Amino acid sequence: MRGWPIIRLVGQRLKAEAMSVPKVSLIATTYNQPVDLDLYLTSLSRQTIADFQIVIADDGSDARSQEVVARHRDVWARERLLHVWHEDSGYRKAMIVNEGVRQSTGEWLIFTDSDHLVHPRFVEDHLSQRAARTLFMGRRVDLGRGISEWVRQHPKKIFTREFWLRVLISGWSSTPSHNPQRALRIANHSLAHFLKLDHVPNLLGSNFSMDRALFYEVNGFNEENEHYWGEDGDLFARVSHVGATIRGRKNFAVQLHLW
Repeated sequence: MRGWPIIRLVGQRLKAEAMSVPKVSLIATTYNQPVDLDLYLTSLSRQTIADFQIVIADDGSDARSQEVVARHRDVWARERLLHVWHEDSGYRKAMIVNEGVRQSTGEWLIFTDSDHLVHPRFVEDHLSQRAARTLFMGRRVDLGRGISEWVRQHPKKIFTREFWLRVLISGWSSTPSHNPQRALRIANHSLAHFLKLDHVPNLLGSNFSMDRALFYEVNGFNEENEHYWGEDGDLFARVSHVGATIRGRKNFAVQLHLW
């Protein structure tokens, strides 16, 4: 059945010495958003943890995205920044994400989209949730048009004090951001529980992580889903049904979605 190929290819992953294999792989979907892809990779270059791999799962973008990845290879070693591409033949996110996982090396998988900025502690926060048969779900800030355009015009100001101030006040702009308060990272578990930030009811496909074995156990994304939306909820349902541990936090593993 074409929709469930991933389990058959587990044994095909390249073996490497433990010291050379990153602990975690980010699988980032993209489709013809080269400017935002550039910003996304820039935000990943500011992470507090360096031992991770980036896999760009490209659902058929044109050559502009490939050029962006090539530029960022000056920062990342080739094996730490992979560009996995297939021909544009409609919406086939599930297929390209599964292929990205197959080509990745990390045992902890973080799933994102490339039209986001991620907090400097984003990888660190996801990795702190690493455990067997576990799914961790984060949430995001949906940036309004005004602040998104400002970010695209001032990429060198990402994560400066001015950047964070503009994000926090963007909820009151003419094109307001949604949930800008989630830009405030709260690492203390007790405080997060007191503020009721540790209840996340469902999976948001642009910000979640899980161990590789669990991803294979549920057979990855269903590749028969070739219409926009739905593939994330389907995966969440199957993870729930196998009795895996499911956790979530707001204001942790902070992510900002560009307009």
